[in-house]
Amino acid sequence: NFYTSQISEMQVSLEKSTEFLKWRLNRPSIDYTVLFCPSETPHAVAIVRQINLNGFATLAVLDFESDGEQWSKSLVKNLVTYAIDHQLEVIAFSTNRTNAKRLGILRLGFFRSHKKFKVITRIINLRSVQFTKASEKSFRMTWIDSDTV
Repeated sequence: NFYTSQISEMQVSLEKSTEFLKWRLNRPSIDYTVLFCPSETPHAVAIVRQINLNGFATLAVLDFESDGEQWSKSLVKNLVTYAIDHQLEVIAFSTNRTNAKRLGILRLGFFRSHKKFKVITRIINLRSVQFTKASEKSFRMTWIDSDTV
């Protein structure tokens, strides 16, 4: 499983099994698209959907995983082509700083928003305490973690 190989070093991770993805991407009247880099085996995968973000026709990247910056670059080219083909104006990611650096997306023409996102948690058991104390480097948050996009 491509996703399993991507999270092996993460302390806090979402298991993106086939069952989970079928459930997560099964919202009524919402169309999701999965984009790959052309190769024999997946080296980069993006899950996207079209949204209106503050009045802009936007390609929202719910999830983006790659085996390295060269694959990120190839997949970003696919995202740009997809956005142009669908007459979209903006491509938007939601991720943490460490993941953006790992993927190299800031070197691929993306820039940080002036808006900051905070993880809001409510401690209900010991595992929650461990998550809130975890280093930002120990997890990769993207919109796939939320059911709002």
